[in-house]
Amino acid sequence: MSINGQRHDGHARPGGPFTHAHGADSAFIRLDRVYKVHRVGDVGVAALGGVSFDVARGEFAAIVGPSGAGKSTILNLIGGVDTPTAGLVSVGGTDLSQLDTAGLSAYRRWTVGFLWQGTTKNLVPYLTVAQNVELPLLLAGVQSAASRRRRITDLLELMGLARRANHRPAMLSGGEQQRAGLVVALAHKPAVVLADEPTAEIDAEGADQVVQALRAACTEFGSTVFMATHDLIAASKTDTTFRLIDGRVRGPAGRASLDASGRITLPQAAASLLGSAASEVEVELEGDEVRIRRSQEPVAYQPAGSGGRAARAVRSRAPSAMTSDDTMAAAAASVTGSASVTATSSPGGRAEAPLLSATQIHRRYGQGGTSTVALQDASLHLAAGELVVVMGPSGSGKSTLLGVLAGFEAPDSGSVMWRGQSLADMPATEVARRRASEFGVVFQSLGLFPALTARENVYLPLLISGADPESAAAAAARWLRRLGLEDRAEHRLFELSLGQQQRVAVARALAPEPDIVLADEPTAELDHEAATVVIEALREVSLRGGGVILASHDPHVLLVADRVVVCRAGRLVAEGSPGEMTEFLITD
Repeated sequence: MSINGQRHDGHARPGGPFTHAHGADSAFIRLDRVYKVHRVGDVGVAALGGVSFDVARGEFAAIVGPSGAGKSTILNLIGGVDTPTAGLVSVGGTDLSQLDTAGLSAYRRWTVGFLWQGTTKNLVPYLTVAQNVELPLLLAGVQSAASRRRRITDLLELMGLARRANHRPAMLSGGEQQRAGLVVALAHKPAVVLADEPTAEIDAEGADQVVQALRAACTEFGSTVFMATHDLIAASKTDTTFRLIDGRVRGPAGRASLDASGRITLPQAAASLLGSAASEVEVELEGDEVRIRRSQEPVAYQPAGSGGRAARAVRSRAPSAMTSDDTMAAAAASVTGSASVTATSSPGGRAEAPLLSATQIHRRYGQGGTSTVALQDASLHLAAGELVVVMGPSGSGKSTLLGVLAGFEAPDSGSVMWRGQSLADMPATEVARRRASEFGVVFQSLGLFPALTARENVYLPLLISGADPESAAAAAARWLRRLGLEDRAEHRLFELSLGQQQRVAVARALAPEPDIVLADEPTAELDHEAATVVIEALREVSLRGGGVILASHDPHVLLVADRVVVCRAGRLVAEGSPGEMTEFLITD
């Protein structure tokens, strides 16, 4: 498939088998009946079951599917990081299985740019952003310091990171780290760019920047871009989208059109499959997806709102991918007029202290002669029975606020109170004890133990906190089952997708049934269905009288919020009901 009717040639690269595909119409990336089986003890677990697809040179393609479907496995195979159990993986006409160790190393160095899933995997922590970008240029043999500086400057400006050039990764937000990782992946102008969930931890504006940058890799550098994602909005901006379902890829049939009266015009391939005599079709709604198929038998009515509900007519509502504004508008419609919770009352009528409160918090980071203001005069409280959502773009200070509230770092000025007691007056041992017994924390970096299984990551913290082995085992099993991980309980982290790892982190936080939960982007790596399960589980904490502060840029979380706080450039600039803040976010 061409871009804007033209094909684009790559920039000059060292000669090799990946520079040109065989023939103008040949696939540049080809997978043919690829199988991948992981060994878990004596048991084989099939990650891929006969995957086949082609991607043309210079094309921007995406593969979508739920967490754990095998999207990352496919990227690892194309990138030469892993090998298939059976089948062909070919890039530029070369079967990667025929390359020796040195050949694969050269392939990864010269031909592929990786943007790994998870912000911490793309950057060297002790180097600045500019130094991280310079590293692949040095490895690629770019001798001229002026050329390296020019390339670094251009890419950082493209990704909106020019002011972060001299900052180390620890001084960046998760979204900024993801964009910096993309700059590193693009630095040496690779022929193939592999991006694993590149928009997962970024706000809508940052996600647009990343997708535009990936598009630029095609148009400006001639790269072939392959993106794994569960973000349907990002996928809709690519040339081709493949769907990974049950270990197999379903290819694209083209794009349909929808008119104002609700009539859908299907592409020829899809219309032919339905049959010329088809007068009625079945429409299934699954999360944010609309699925159309031949009508085979009457479908029983199911109440609206149930998963997988079906109708015997095509409706104009529920597009295949909702935009952020669509979701926020739905939130406004469903919660307009809801009141925020300010305090709880005891049976005697006395107002109780908030579970958490922060007053006029200031936090500044300094390193290597640079300084970043993370929080300015930030004040926030959390009452019992309340779920508060802190929304804001990447780098606005959301993660820093949660870290200060949890007592992981002290503010430069201002005060933090836990149930009316000043954190500054507590000994460090008391802070640690209370945090372990009263808090559940979901870190953006997850903080799981890689050598442990999913079950052990949930079970062992319960034991450390004083639970007996039997109840700890029962709680771990219950929460892994609740979050859809029962069949992954004995898998170690490297055998789990990042979305599955994120659910393990949520299970670990919720298993002790804490009074207070602080969750930093808990749905960033999750597809719609898994995110809904996590959001419902967090909501239950507040419904039983606890409190939740959820930092996110995902507009879906507005649907369960009692109160929303908007964070911009380290300041809490607005606060109100979900309906009020939805209007503020849309009009601001």
